[in-house]
Amino acid sequence: MCSQYRLVGQKEGGKITYHVEVRKRHDRGIPSEHSATVSGGGQGPLGMSLEQADTAHLHSSAKTQDFDVSGSSDEMTDRS
Repeated sequence: MCSQYRLVGQKEGGKITYHVEVRKRHDRGIPSEHSATVSGGGQGPLGMSLEQADTAHLHSSAKTQDFDVSGSSDEMTDRS
C-alpha cells in the first residue's frame, strides 16, 4: 500500500472545518531499495542509528513484521 492522504472538510458561510486522514503501509523493504537510515537522533540505546539493510534483515529473518499505520488529525478551523 502506498501512502494515502485525504483532506476532509466542509464550508459553512466563511467558516471552513477540516481534518487530515492518513493510511500507510510501514514496509521495511529490501536492502537494494536504498531506503533511508533510521536515526533516533541522540546518544545511547534509543538514539542509535540503524541502516536500512539491517532493518530489512530483521524482517527477512522473521524478527520483525511490516504493519499498517492509519489515523487522522484533530479538527481544524479556518476562515475563507
